[in-house]
Amino acid sequence: MKKLILFALVASAAFGFVRTASAQARQISGKIPFSFTAGSARLAGGEYRITYEMSGLVTFHNLDTGGSAVPFVGADDGSKDGSCKLIFSRYGDQYFLKQSQCKAAHANFFIPTSGLERTALERAAVSRDAEQTFVAMR
Repeated sequence: MKKLILFALVASAAFGFVRTASAQARQISGKIPFSFTAGSARLAGGEYRITYEMSGLVTFHNLDTGGSAVPFVGADDGSKDGSCKLIFSRYGDQYFLKQSQCKAAHANFFIPTSGLERTALERAAVSRDAEQTFVAMR
């Protein structure tokens, strides 16, 4: 009986910790003036709110269209200058989100290269048409 009560107390404490941790989401917002790909999700340009939870879950919410996407991301180091920016790679007319650097909001993550991006990169290597683009966020 004592073990059951102890287990119930530990489970309750753990549940409270999970609820607290999930409430520690970090948000950045701003306008992304072009359509882009984040992982396997294709997103339209517009005003975005990006929520980054300490668990590693990231949600992109387009405030103009109401659409949302949750791409696979990995944790990353933040920018050293305190600015908030999204870093995109552009191949031809396609933009791919690579990284978020936002020390102020603790929203630092990277997006692994997708198959679609690898294909665009191969085409760009032939035509030598690739560059990085930075979008400031708030």
